[in-house]
Amino acid sequence: MEQLQENQLPRHAFEQLAHIPPLPSHLYGTIIGKINRRRIMGRAVFGIAASILVAVSAFTVTRLASPGASYSAEVAEELSGVNSYINSDVYQANSSSYGYYDEVLYQE
Repeated sequence: MEQLQENQLPRHAFEQLAHIPPLPSHLYGTIIGKINRRRIMGRAVFGIAASILVAVSAFTVTRLASPGASYSAEVAEELSGVNSYINSDVYQANSSSYGYYDEVLYQE
């Protein structure tokens, strides 16, 4: 007996759905707009969360993989020598002699 009632329940529900009046045509656009808005918001939230996750993981990886801020004495001495050469008069005189060619190349 229970099996008979369970089988009749879907049939009864579908019969009752036939009595529901149709939706006015001007409401379809509103309903579709709300569905699309929810879909867009869901995708936006998912995209923002994924972007934050990627940014945090990339920052963490680069932070862990980067070498320490301290340099060995040899590297510090070499950098100091390069800095003093760039700031010297010899380097400035060499770089200023190339200025003429830059002006020729970039004339309008």
